[in-house]
Amino acid sequence: MGGSFWTRNWFEGSKARTIAQVAFLLGLGLVAVVLHVSFRLPLQLHGRHGVEWMALLLLGRLSVNRRWSASTVGLGAASASFLPYWGFKDPLMPLLFLLPGLIVDGGFRLFDRWGRSLPFLLFAGALAHASKPLVRGVGAATFGLKYGFLKDGLLYGVFLHLVFGAVGGLLAYLYVIGSRRLEGRSDA
Repeated sequence: MGGSFWTRNWFEGSKARTIAQVAFLLGLGLVAVVLHVSFRLPLQLHGRHGVEWMALLLLGRLSVNRRWSASTVGLGAASASFLPYWGFKDPLMPLLFLLPGLIVDGGFRLFDRWGRSLPFLLFAGALAHASKPLVRGVGAATFGLKYGFLKDGLLYGVFLHLVFGAVGGLLAYLYVIGSRRLEGRSDA
């Protein structure tokens, strides 16, 4: 079973280890929501939360090498986003947290050979985060939902989400390098 140096040795038993890994992944999703709410700054940069969101999502996938790790992080974030405390007004928000996890897990399944490479992590983070404005664009066209980023144009919103998602992928790659160095391996 893969994973980072600190998730591999939590528990000896496989059932307890699986429970700990699922709790860790769901917790990463909760952390992503907390960070999203905490960094509500009026920067007027659409997609800026992709840096921390994609970094945490890919961190979960890279730390716990299971088939649905990123989707579990997305499920944790989607579940946490239902709580009224956070103040999310977007009815699509749970889907916007879950879908990137499904995209990342699908990418890892299709391209497992390149799963820890810099180009793949940049691409996975960018593509997964770009799903957010695309889903919102469909939601605006289909259900008449109002989104502020659409005033600047859908392509501009997609572009910024691609950029910020790729930066999150870069942070995940730096995690891979750092964990390999801590394990004493140099094959980053």
